[in-house]
Amino acid sequence: MKHLYGEFTENQISQTALKMHNDIHKLLRYKDIKVTEKDFLSDSDFDVFFVNTLIRFSGLNNLLLEPVDMVSLLSVLQSALTESRKKDFNFKVFRKLILDAHSLLVRMFGEVR
Repeated sequence: MKHLYGEFTENQISQTALKMHNDIHKLLRYKDIKVTEKDFLSDSDFDVFFVNTLIRFSGLNNLLLEPVDMVSLLSVLQSALTESRKKDFNFKVFRKLILDAHSLLVRMFGEVR
């Protein structure tokens, strides 16, 4: 995959996509009341991780020469962050947004192996 300064190997992209999927999955697991083993100690830790994830993913926009799906990915994740902060949080809405983010990653980088 071409980037601002050269090219990434397929393995680099595959491993990065897997890490991105895993990071997004952590967000879903934390908000799922059926999951007892949480990846974050508090809502504050979750929120900080979520914002840092958005910042990190945003950095890929310029580096990967502004892929079209990056706008949708960041928009969907921002919507999920907004939903997660609501007093009347709706897990079904949050879950749908997170699954949409997963689908966008697949569209951008291919299936995660």
